[in-house]
Amino acid sequence: MESMGALVRWNGGFHRVADPFRHPAAGFASLPNPVGSPFDKALVGLFRIKALLKSPDEVLQGPETSTLSRLQLSRR
Repeated sequence: MESMGALVRWNGGFHRVADPFRHPAAGFASLPNPVGSPFDKALVGLFRIKALLKSPDEVLQGPETSTLSRLQLSRR
C-alpha cells in the first residue's frame, strides 16, 4: 500500500494522496492528511464520480481544465 498514490509536498513535509476508487485502503488512509480541505476532497470525489458516469469520448470532448480550476469554480 505504501507506493499507492502521489506524494505531495505541503508545509515542509510529504503527504500521500491516493485515489479511493483505485486503491480504497490507501485512499481512505490519506483522508486525514492536510493536503486540501475535507470539502475539497469531497468535491474531487464528486468530479471523479461524474467522470466515471461518462464515456471516454464524452470526457475527452469536454473542456480541458485542472482540478484547482474546478475547485475554484465550485466555491463560487
